[in-house]
Amino acid sequence: MKKLLFLLILVSCTNKNNFNLTLSSDVNDDEMAYLVQYTENRPILKDSSQVIRGKFIFNDTISSPEMHYIFFKNLKGNIPVILEPGNIKISFNKDSLSKTKIVGSLSNDDFKKYVNETRVFIDQLNVISDEITRGYGIADSLKMDDLGKQFDEMRKKLTDYEFDFMNKNNDSYVSTLILQRMVFERSIEIDSAEVILLKFDKKLSKSNSYKQVKQIITNYKLSNSESPRIGSFA
Repeated sequence: MKKLLFLLILVSCTNKNNFNLTLSSDVNDDEMAYLVQYTENRPILKDSSQVIRGKFIFNDTISSPEMHYIFFKNLKGNIPVILEPGNIKISFNKDSLSKTKIVGSLSNDDFKKYVNETRVFIDQLNVISDEITRGYGIADSLKMDDLGKQFDEMRKKLTDYEFDFMNKNNDSYVSTLILQRMVFERSIEIDSAEVILLKFDKKLSKSNSYKQVKQIITNYKLSNSESPRIGSFA
């Protein structure tokens, strides 16, 4: 009986699907942190933890990488973090959540790389968008046309980068997030999305983002099939 109990404990401690998320911060001990996952655009509370001496922990099992968000009771903003098996450590200052550091996770490393390398495109798109907004009502069609072209060119640079990222990182969970957003925004043709999806590593097929893209492609094919299907109108 003792040997059986020992084996059960050993198996539970070495579960390859376990994740341990440890956060360190300067927040007060009365602060509460909430782990949230969005499913079909609806926030689902997965867990909560109280800060004790500047630290709080989330742990559970997870079979594939999934994006989550950490919200706080008394702080504005949130921390996006990709949960996956392993030990993930987060450190941040309560006054600058945007400078949060996350280590111990390949998916979060990829996400940080993506965010850093696309920041220049996003910043420029925001600047041009603000100029376009301020330009409404001004009788300067040439300037507005020029701003529109600048916006389209910068948007294309961002899109080209994202396609390049997905092609070079077809084993990265972040690539499935990029493709999912493109499909939702209808900024990519379904046929092109399917080509990229089929190139992804099979291990990504368990993630929600992969499954959603695959389902959308399947639904599109069914609704646009030339041959009649069971239950369709003659």
